[in-house]
Amino acid sequence: MNVVVFDCETTGLDWKRNSIVSLGAVALPSGDEFYEECRILPGTEIDVNALGVNGFTKDEVLDENKKSAKELYIDFSRFCETHNAQALSGFNIGFFDLRMLFAIAKKSNLEWMFPTKYIDTKLDFEDYVFNNPTFADLRNKIEIIYHFNGNGSADPTQKINRISLNRAMKFYGIDDEPEPHNALGGAKYATELFTLLYYKKHFIPEFAKFATPIEFRDVNFSPNIRELDLNKLDKDFSSVE
Repeated sequence: MNVVVFDCETTGLDWKRNSIVSLGAVALPSGDEFYEECRILPGTEIDVNALGVNGFTKDEVLDENKKSAKELYIDFSRFCETHNAQALSGFNIGFFDLRMLFAIAKKSNLEWMFPTKYIDTKLDFEDYVFNNPTFADLRNKIEIIYHFNGNGSADPTQKINRISLNRAMKFYGIDDEPEPHNALGGAKYATELFTLLYYKKHFIPEFAKFATPIEFRDVNFSPNIRELDLNKLDKDFSSVE
């Protein structure tokens, strides 16, 4: 199956009120990359904390010299079409990135121009690994690492039940994504998790130096292919106050 793994950076977490500021993607199996930045849609709310994560300034996301969000949407759809994408993938895309794309379409009077099939590596990782008793010892090691480096709870006795892309990659011994976050960098991390999880092999050259833990040696996982409910998204979007 041809898959495009993508990640987007935004002005906040509310897909109805915030906007994409950049989008990065990696096509599988070719490895071709996509990256574009855009100015935000008119009327978009800006969360300064979100900009702190991705490193953009207000002036940058409002820059009239940048492509519009609509143009980015069309360019990305062409990239997916060029690579005959049969599904989109990414980390938590079902609850976030796909909705941010959908919002651009609605606000720009565009049709949905992407596959409706998607593979959410966050959901699969949680099901197959994070909540799997088979990997309890490995999970305990990861939680200890996060307690010590400050990326988890300050209280070692407190149970951590939220899985991030960085924490998922820690299961494979891979360092955290650099800050500020970059959409193409996020797409590369998500692509590497995709191939490690489903194919047990590295794909992005920069991650080849990390040895896959023996816990995964004899375990095979299959991607859970989900279907995006465009009608539900349309109803949810229309309900915005």
